[in-house]
Amino acid sequence: SVYIAYFIPYTNERLQFKIDEWSKKPFVTLSSIGKTTEGREMPMLTVSENKNSEEEEKLKVYIHGRIHTSEAPASWHLEKMIDIITDTTDYSKALRKRIEFYILPFANPDGVANGLSRSNLQGINLEVDHAMPDSLTAPEVKNIRAFLLGKATEAGPFDLFLNMHSQISDFVTYWIHTKKSTSESFFANLMKLCNLTTDKNNYFG
Repeated sequence: SVYIAYFIPYTNERLQFKIDEWSKKPFVTLSSIGKTTEGREMPMLTVSENKNSEEEEKLKVYIHGRIHTSEAPASWHLEKMIDIITDTTDYSKALRKRIEFYILPFANPDGVANGLSRSNLQGINLEVDHAMPDSLTAPEVKNIRAFLLGKATEAGPFDLFLNMHSQISDFVTYWIHTKKSTSESFFANLMKLCNLTTDKNNYFG
Protein backbone atom coordinates (compact mmCIF):
# COMPACT_ATOMS: atom_id res chain seq x y z
CA SER A 1 0.00 0.00 0.00
CA VAL A 2 1.10 3.53 -0.72
CA TYR A 3 -0.32 6.37 1.37
CA ILE A 4 -0.10 9.91 0.01
CA ALA A 5 -0.60 12.84 2.40
CA TYR A 6 -2.70 15.77 1.24
CA PHE A 7 -0.53 18.13 3.28
CA ILE A 8 2.90 18.12 4.94
CA PRO A 9 2.40 16.28 8.27
CA TYR A 10 2.35 18.40 11.42
CA THR A 11 4.28 16.46 14.07
CA ASN A 12 4.76 16.59 17.85
CA GLU A 13 8.34 17.71 17.14
CA ARG A 14 7.10 20.66 15.07
CA LEU A 15 4.69 21.68 17.81
CA GLN A 16 7.40 21.49 20.49
CA PHE A 17 9.67 23.68 18.35
CA LYS A 18 6.91 26.30 18.07
CA ILE A 19 5.94 26.05 21.76
CA ASP A 20 9.57 26.75 22.69
CA GLU A 21 9.39 29.85 20.48
CA TRP A 22 5.98 31.10 21.69
CA SER A 23 6.60 30.47 25.39
CA LYS A 24 9.65 32.76 25.45
CA LYS A 25 7.35 35.76 24.94
CA PRO A 26 6.43 37.67 28.13
CA PHE A 27 2.67 37.54 27.49
CA VAL A 28 2.59 33.75 26.96
CA THR A 29 2.23 31.26 29.83
CA LEU A 30 2.82 27.55 29.22
CA SER A 31 1.11 24.91 31.37
CA SER A 32 -0.31 21.41 31.03
CA ILE A 33 -3.94 20.39 31.49
CA GLY A 34 -2.97 16.77 32.21
CA LYS A 35 -1.59 13.63 30.60
CA THR A 36 -2.78 11.47 27.74
CA THR A 37 -3.42 7.72 27.73
CA GLU A 38 0.26 7.13 26.84
CA GLY A 39 1.52 9.64 29.42
CA ARG A 40 2.20 12.65 27.18
CA GLU A 41 1.56 16.14 28.52
CA MET A 42 -1.24 18.22 26.96
CA PRO A 43 0.37 21.68 26.74
CA MET A 44 -1.87 24.74 27.10
CA LEU A 45 -0.83 28.24 26.00
CA THR A 46 -2.40 31.20 27.80
CA VAL A 47 -1.85 34.41 25.82
CA SER A 48 -2.81 37.77 27.28
CA GLU A 49 -1.54 41.35 27.56
CA ASN A 50 -2.04 43.42 30.70
CA LYS A 51 -4.95 45.82 30.27
CA ASN A 52 -5.44 49.27 31.74
CA SER A 53 -7.71 49.40 34.77
CA GLU A 54 -10.34 51.47 32.95
CA GLU A 55 -10.62 49.04 30.03
CA GLU A 56 -13.51 46.60 29.68
CA GLU A 57 -13.33 43.13 31.13
CA LYS A 58 -11.46 40.81 28.80
CA LEU A 59 -13.17 38.36 26.50
CA LYS A 60 -12.19 34.71 26.98
CA VAL A 61 -11.45 32.60 23.91
CA TYR A 62 -10.64 28.88 23.94
CA ILE A 63 -9.14 27.17 20.87
CA HIS A 64 -8.06 23.58 20.36
CA GLY A 65 -6.77 21.65 17.39
CA ARG A 66 -5.96 18.13 16.22
CA ILE A 67 -8.70 16.30 18.05
CA HIS A 68 -8.75 14.29 14.79
CA THR A 69 -5.08 13.74 14.15
CA SER A 70 -5.27 13.11 10.41
CA GLU A 71 -6.42 16.73 10.04
CA ALA A 72 -2.90 18.16 9.72
CA PRO A 73 -4.03 21.30 7.83
CA ALA A 74 -5.84 22.43 10.99
CA SER A 75 -2.49 22.54 12.82
CA TRP A 76 -0.87 24.66 10.14
CA HIS A 77 -3.82 27.08 10.31
CA LEU A 78 -3.65 27.18 14.11
CA GLU A 79 0.12 27.73 14.07
CA LYS A 80 -0.34 30.79 11.87
CA MET A 81 -3.16 32.02 14.10
CA ILE A 82 -0.92 31.73 17.19
CA ASP A 83 1.90 33.48 15.30
CA ILE A 84 -0.46 36.41 14.66
CA ILE A 85 -1.79 36.46 18.24
CA THR A 86 1.77 36.47 19.64
CA ASP A 87 3.22 38.93 17.12
CA THR A 88 4.57 42.37 18.04
CA THR A 89 2.26 44.34 15.73
CA ASP A 90 -0.27 46.88 17.03
CA TYR A 91 -3.06 44.60 15.83
CA SER A 92 -1.69 41.62 17.78
CA LYS A 93 -1.17 43.70 20.91
CA ALA A 94 -4.74 45.04 20.65
CA LEU A 95 -6.05 41.46 20.45
CA ARG A 96 -4.14 40.47 23.59
CA LYS A 97 -5.32 43.53 25.51
CA ARG A 98 -8.95 42.78 24.70
CA ILE A 99 -8.89 38.96 24.77
CA GLU A 100 -7.45 36.24 26.99
CA PHE A 101 -6.60 33.27 24.76
CA TYR A 102 -6.44 29.67 26.00
CA ILE A 103 -4.98 27.48 23.25
CA LEU A 104 -4.56 23.70 23.29
CA PRO A 105 -2.67 23.03 20.02
CA PHE A 106 -2.98 19.22 20.22
CA ALA A 107 -6.07 17.71 21.83
CA ASN A 108 -4.78 14.26 20.84
CA PRO A 109 -0.95 14.09 21.10
CA ASP A 110 -0.94 10.27 21.22
CA GLY A 111 -2.89 10.12 17.97
CA VAL A 112 -0.36 12.39 16.28
CA ALA A 113 2.63 10.41 17.58
CA ASN A 114 1.15 7.06 16.55
CA GLY A 115 -0.15 8.09 13.14
CA LEU A 116 -3.81 7.56 13.99
CA SER A 117 -6.69 9.19 12.14
CA ARG A 118 -9.73 10.07 14.26
CA SER A 119 -9.11 8.38 17.61
CA ASN A 120 -6.75 8.12 20.56
CA LEU A 121 -4.83 4.96 21.51
CA GLN A 122 -7.99 3.42 22.99
CA GLY A 123 -9.78 3.79 19.66
CA ILE A 124 -12.02 6.54 21.06
CA ASN A 125 -13.12 9.50 18.96
CA LEU A 126 -12.32 12.40 21.31
CA GLU A 127 -15.29 14.43 20.04
CA VAL A 128 -17.61 12.36 22.26
CA ASP A 129 -18.47 12.13 25.97
CA HIS A 130 -17.68 15.75 26.84
CA ALA A 131 -21.13 16.41 28.28
CA MET A 132 -21.72 13.12 30.14
CA PRO A 133 -18.38 11.54 31.08
CA ASP A 134 -18.32 7.99 32.37
CA SER A 135 -15.79 5.26 33.16
CA LEU A 136 -15.05 4.77 29.44
CA THR A 137 -14.39 8.45 28.73
CA ALA A 138 -10.85 9.05 27.43
CA PRO A 139 -8.32 10.81 29.73
CA GLU A 140 -7.82 13.50 27.08
CA VAL A 141 -11.55 14.36 27.15
CA LYS A 142 -11.58 14.39 30.95
CA ASN A 143 -8.61 16.79 30.96
CA ILE A 144 -10.25 19.17 28.48
CA ARG A 145 -13.57 19.06 30.33
CA ALA A 146 -11.91 19.68 33.73
CA PHE A 147 -9.96 22.63 32.37
CA LEU A 148 -12.98 24.24 30.71
CA LEU A 149 -15.27 23.77 33.72
CA GLY A 150 -12.58 24.98 36.12
CA LYS A 151 -11.82 28.11 34.11
CA ALA A 152 -15.52 28.88 33.57
CA THR A 153 -16.19 28.52 37.32
CA GLU A 154 -13.22 30.73 38.17
CA ALA A 155 -13.64 33.47 35.56
CA GLY A 156 -17.07 33.07 33.96
CA PRO A 157 -18.14 31.44 30.69
CA PHE A 158 -16.04 31.57 27.54
CA ASP A 159 -17.04 34.06 24.85
CA LEU A 160 -15.82 31.94 21.96
CA PHE A 161 -14.79 28.31 21.51
CA LEU A 162 -13.03 27.23 18.32
CA ASN A 163 -12.52 23.55 17.51
CA MET A 164 -10.17 23.53 14.51
CA HIS A 165 -10.94 20.98 11.76
CA SER A 166 -9.51 20.60 8.27
CA GLN A 167 -8.92 17.26 6.58
CA ILE A 168 -7.81 18.09 3.03
CA SER A 169 -8.67 21.77 2.59
CA ASP A 170 -6.55 24.90 2.73
CA PHE A 171 -9.13 26.41 5.09
CA VAL A 172 -10.66 25.50 8.44
CA THR A 173 -14.24 24.25 8.66
CA TYR A 174 -16.89 25.02 11.29
CA TRP A 175 -19.30 22.57 12.82
CA ILE A 176 -22.08 24.45 14.58
CA HIS A 177 -25.27 23.81 16.53
CA THR A 178 -28.54 23.54 14.64
CA LYS A 179 -31.17 26.19 15.22
CA LYS A 180 -33.31 23.68 17.14
CA SER A 181 -30.52 22.72 19.55
CA THR A 182 -29.77 26.18 20.93
CA SER A 183 -31.31 29.62 21.44
CA GLU A 184 -32.23 31.98 18.58
CA SER A 185 -29.70 34.59 19.75
CA PHE A 186 -26.86 32.07 20.06
CA PHE A 187 -27.62 30.64 16.62
CA ALA A 188 -27.66 34.17 15.15
CA ASN A 189 -24.22 34.86 16.64
CA LEU A 190 -22.88 31.58 15.24
CA MET A 191 -24.09 32.51 11.76
CA LYS A 192 -22.52 35.97 12.04
CA LEU A 193 -19.19 34.41 12.98
CA CYS A 194 -19.37 31.92 10.10
CA ASN A 195 -20.30 34.61 7.59
CA LEU A 196 -17.55 36.96 8.79
CA THR A 197 -14.92 34.27 8.30
CA THR A 198 -16.14 32.85 5.02
CA ASP A 199 -13.52 32.64 2.28
CA LYS A 200 -13.23 35.77 0.07
CA ASN A 201 -15.14 37.85 2.63
CA ASN A 202 -13.76 41.42 2.80
CA TYR A 203 -13.74 41.21 6.60
CA PHE A 204 -11.88 37.89 6.71
CA GLY A 205 -8.96 39.32 8.72
